[in-house]
Amino acid sequence: KKRGCTEAGKNTSTKSLRNRQDCFHNVQSYPGQSLVSTISGEVGGMEIQYECSPPIPTQGTEMEPNTNVRTQDEIITLLVQARTIAVVGVKDLPSEDAYRIPAYLKEKGYLVIPVNPKLSTVLESESFPSLSSIPETLWPIDIVNLFRAAEHMPQHVDEILSLPEKPRAVWTQLGIHHGPSAQRLRAAGIEVIQDRCIMVDHRNLIGVEV
Repeated sequence: KKRGCTEAGKNTSTKSLRNRQDCFHNVQSYPGQSLVSTISGEVGGMEIQYECSPPIPTQGTEMEPNTNVRTQDEIITLLVQARTIAVVGVKDLPSEDAYRIPAYLKEKGYLVIPVNPKLSTVLESESFPSLSSIPETLWPIDIVNLFRAAEHMPQHVDEILSLPEKPRAVWTQLGIHHGPSAQRLRAAGIEVIQDRCIMVDHRNLIGVEV
């Protein structure tokens, strides 16, 4: 079963999907990775399935061992204060998470900078081949959102750490987790969130334009 920020069907009840307590049930465990919850059922006469990240602790405990953003309030602060998000591995197919999620972020008011050497434009914006090729006029970048497999994380971290100006945070999507890379980023003072869907967390915690 594919892990991702998936919604099957149309006319889904956004009110019910935004309810974090409704969301976190039917928990499934994936070896070596965080928990994912699945909602399934019929809404408006249509069968839906929705996967989302586990709830964020409100205080006291780590969300996961390889992050230094530990509480719900810290996630909210990051998402509210961020203005620019570079999406590495963005795609141009509307059916792909790597298209739908940056499209959602753009709709919510973020400046989304696509990064993919195979694309020239996506989401009506120029796509850059790498983070280092993004012009200075578009910096600072608050969040680097990675849609790249875990084995590619070290090379992306190499680039991030070589940038003259560092992003505030690196956020990897569901299923993407690389402890050593996270440690290197944290050591450089960069916040790290791994194996979570930024769209789902934004919907659950904020849900409005920034």
